[in-house]
Amino acid sequence: HNTLEAVLQRGEKLDDLVQKSEGLSIQSKAFYKTARKTNSCCSLTA
Repeated sequence: HNTLEAVLQRGEKLDDLVQKSEGLSIQSKAFYKTARKTNSCCSLTA
């Protein structure tokens, strides 16, 4: 009984981690796009 509850709780925690990592992925892609736009106007050519 306790083992089953622990497994279910662990599953919920994994779901939370998956959701958080998906959110982080979206945010990092948005940051990358913004950084590229910002750097494109200021690129140095040697």
